[in-house]
Amino acid sequence: MEYTLRKRLRWEYWNYNNSGSCFLTICTKAREKCLSRIRSDPNGIYPYDSDDHRLSVELTEYGRIVERVLQGANKVKGLSVDHYVIMPDHIHVIVTVTGENWEEKEIEKAVHEKVPKFLSSFKTLCHKTAGEKFLQRSGYDHVIRNHRDYEETVYYINRNPARWYHRELDGKEQ
Repeated sequence: MEYTLRKRLRWEYWNYNNSGSCFLTICTKAREKCLSRIRSDPNGIYPYDSDDHRLSVELTEYGRIVERVLQGANKVKGLSVDHYVIMPDHIHVIVTVTGENWEEKEIEKAVHEKVPKFLSSFKTLCHKTAGEKFLQRSGYDHVIRNHRDYEETVYYINRNPARWYHRELDGKEQ
């Protein structure tokens, strides 16, 4: 049996025991476009271009499951889902772990345990609710290092539907 070496996804120079924010990208299995559709919408919340064209993300049933689970994560003590977008074949989310009102023993867990547990619980709940696995086993994480990095990540998330829509238009014109 052949095994492929998996890419290391965690940043080796970051102390995951610190509290802080993490940018996660979670893809669907085989990059199947089963979570949402990006639509032109004058009332949409996502900017498309300088002429103020707007886009909206129309969630599928799987996308609505993902959104309910993300919103429920805000009830977890010491963890908040700050910002997210559910794209057709992936999800971008900023998760923040804080040490506010924690007991001494809980501080040790911080991002080191909270983010991986969030990711595992998130996927398990999504799969259980859907009755099938539709998300990839692994994901990508980026530790947000400072306020500027946080703002750039929020901007990236907000512009992601426009990048997707533009690529889709280019693909249809060829």
